[in-house]
Amino acid sequence: MRGFLPSLFLFATCAVAGSEPRWLRLCDKAVDAVPGSIAWEDAPLRRDLLDDLKSRGWTLRREYRWENLVSAVPTEGATLPACVVDAGPVGRAVGRKPVGDVAARRGGIAGVDQASLALTKIKEAMGIERAQLLLERQGKPFGIGMTVAVIDALFARDHEVLKNVQIGDSWDFVRDSPDPWEDSLPNGRFQEIHGAAVAGLIASRWEGLRGIAPYSRFLLYRAEDAQSETTVEEDNLAAAIVRAVDNGANIITTSLGYRFIDANNTQTLHPWTDYDGKSLVASRAATTAARHGALVLVAAGNAGGMGGSSIGSPADADSVLVVGAINEFLEACWFSSWGPTADGRSKPDVAAFGCDVPVAGRDGVESVELNGSGTSFATPLVAGLAVLAWQLDTSLSAMRLLDKIKNSGHLARASDPVRGFGLPDLRRMFPQQLLGLRAAPLEWNQEDKELKFNIPYAQSGGALNFTLATLEGKVLFNRTGSYEYRSVLWRPQGAAARRPLVLVARWSGDYGSGGQTILILPR
Repeated sequence: MRGFLPSLFLFATCAVAGSEPRWLRLCDKAVDAVPGSIAWEDAPLRRDLLDDLKSRGWTLRREYRWENLVSAVPTEGATLPACVVDAGPVGRAVGRKPVGDVAARRGGIAGVDQASLALTKIKEAMGIERAQLLLERQGKPFGIGMTVAVIDALFARDHEVLKNVQIGDSWDFVRDSPDPWEDSLPNGRFQEIHGAAVAGLIASRWEGLRGIAPYSRFLLYRAEDAQSETTVEEDNLAAAIVRAVDNGANIITTSLGYRFIDANNTQTLHPWTDYDGKSLVASRAATTAARHGALVLVAAGNAGGMGGSSIGSPADADSVLVVGAINEFLEACWFSSWGPTADGRSKPDVAAFGCDVPVAGRDGVESVELNGSGTSFATPLVAGLAVLAWQLDTSLSAMRLLDKIKNSGHLARASDPVRGFGLPDLRRMFPQQLLGLRAAPLEWNQEDKELKFNIPYAQSGGALNFTLATLEGKVLFNRTGSYEYRSVLWRPQGAAARRPLVLVARWSGDYGSGGQTILILPR
């Protein structure tokens, strides 16, 4: 960036003591582009300055070209070139806090069939099953042509949920290695399963726990050391986001967040005023990735027990989709973090199931657990939904898709601070494609002589306008109001109960519009 304060240069050649990593802001890039523009952000860093830093006693950790920054560790007596500025420490606090503190499993190993049924119910409530059915009819494998980056902790590659996954790129930013893998222990168990559990909800091709968009191309990045919490990991996360964009990610999803360093949520990594979406590097990286055309999804966090303003970074970022957690009754899970951010923006944006989610288990390569809890698991459900949505309409921009997801929430008409716009639903996003005449939502029960509106697994409370008329146009029944799942709309009376009758049913509302003829048979 241009226009550094002259006073900063006075210290440029002074020796730097200590071995903690520092942010270093480099001189202007050697390109003819407006600073802050996408062209400037994408331009490489000056290699001459990087080589000079190494010769002056610096070990480079990360290159963050979007802001012309590097993080580096100085040796004793390390100095800076004349136009490189020390922008402060990278790691300022450290503690022990396992990733996904609420994501611990509360039950034993589930049967595969039981887990599949539970996950199917979740998918149906979000319109995912209906979208998959349409894509299947069109001959499009779920997720084909899409690239999804998952940024998390270690990934248990031997677990069935990650077998046969198409991996386009992988990196471990904690160990600086191309292998972000957690190998199984001698007893066949896994010490760390979080990354596989999150990624598997989207990527799994295993029949035991089928993912939402398993034929996507996946980028798997480890940015989290599960045994500690430090601002160095924010540096890792920012670097992973940049790499994801470089490798063509359409969607970036992360269940990582940084706010507290202890399990009791009492020690903070940064002052609260820093959680404004602009001050912290991971948040800035997430926003910049959105500017580069990626849809970025971030877990709201699991510190909701402390009340409002429990949101962290990068969930405070602008232009990203932040996901909270709800239970099967669509109520907020007690742990789900919420805002507002330090600058007053409401978060989360939407919410998905996060209290009892079937996920990959740590007890073996085919183990599944029903009770995964945390916004960690709500977020990939929405990420998978977003993949299918983009398949259904490839013309959407990332920001337009973000808006459509928010507006499809069951609370879109009256959002609340903890659940945002609520549970997204692909049927509300694409009613003409997913809820047209082919859906045949009317059910005639011969035994009970009852007419029902039967959209499978639709949420009660949606608007439904319904008219029943003869072929000549005489209206026999008309109603306007909210829909209750599988409720009886009409029972034949009088002549209609005694003789065959052909009627025309028409409907409109939150679950689409359409019509069909119905033959009413005599008793």
